[in-house]
Amino acid sequence: MEWTGEALLIGVRRHGETSLIAEAMVAGRGRCLGLVRGGRSPKLAPALQVGNTIQLTWRARLEDQLG
Repeated sequence: MEWTGEALLIGVRRHGETSLIAEAMVAGRGRCLGLVRGGRSPKLAPALQVGNTIQLTWRARLEDQLG
């Protein structure tokens, strides 16, 4: 399953050394969690601040899994 849309970033948590788990609110889908590989890098960190609107591509084998 894969979808793309605009989302409001409502939370981020560290995951490992370089990744983040992002929590976002998506219109029509509700709250979604996803892994952002390299999310703690100096290039991506400024864009992944809570409250930002982001363009999101979510991919998982099943809809209930982490995207």
